Amino acid sequence: MSIMMLSPTAISSYLYCPRKLFLERILGLVKYPKDAMVKGTIKHGIFEDINNKEKEIISSIKEKLSQERLLNIYRKEYSVIARKKILFHKKELEKFNIDPLDFFIKFWKTLLDEAETRAKTIYEFIETNNIFGIELWEKITPKIISELRISDEELGVRGIIDELRDYGNQYVPVELKSGKSPEKGVWPGHKSQIALYMMVLKNQGKFVKEGIIKYIDEKKEVTIQLNTLLEDESKKQLLLVRNLLEEKKLPERVDSFNKCSACQLKEDCYNDKFIEDKLKEKKL
Repeated sequence: MSIMMLSPTAISSYLYCPRKLFLERILGLVKYPKDAMVKGTIKHGIFEDINNKEKEIISSIKEKLSQERLLNIYRKEYSVIARKKILFHKKELEKFNIDPLDFFIKFWKTLLDEAETRAKTIYEFIETNNIFGIELWEKITPKIISELRISDEELGVRGIIDELRDYGNQYVPVELKSGKSPEKGVWPGHKSQIALYMMVLKNQGKFVKEGIIKYIDEKKEVTIQLNTLLEDESKKQLLLVRNLLEEKKLPERVDSFNKCSACQLKEDCYNDKFIEDKLKEKKL
């Protein structure tokens, strides 16, 4: 019998609210995305396009340039990428009364910080190594791979890593998150996601010792170290989620006003008659 394949986002959802995961996966109560999810999707898409453009940008550098000149190259490319992505999602933004131009202006500071970091990295690498063009691209690290699909039959995990930083002798998965981070560290669900990505990469024979949660709206990166304790904890969480989805027993509501008030499924979740009817419909 084959093991149930789970995505790391399912583990994250379980840790946030087991009942919500049940309502979505077992009862099929899926709502349209709210404004934060739409904005998050666009931001992820922009970073993906930025990463995919990196080889072309670096390979086009044929001579020594000032750091400011390199920054201007990145500014121009990032501006074009962001505007195209935002315009592509214009109708979705307008459904939530989000002005596309205002969205661009607010997100531009984050993109500019990213551009400054990458321009500085390239400038310093050229100063040290004095190489250009395709050779510069081949030797500079890290290479960033976007939207990498991963799968592990032994763990029963499949998903998509937002970014994978390839240092040649080491790999660092990066999970991009929009919205607020906790005052200290990362949210538990985010830690579980990056842990599972690290475990899958490790099982593939890659050298992985850490992963990163990147809160893009706050320009905050938190490094999570892979260790035996984290691996054991993640395996237990996988088991809990599998049990929930296989046993199909409705969990109790979480005792959290903040979580419930922000949940798109709160009206259905607190409608006992509706839930009862759905359970009967699914013969549960």
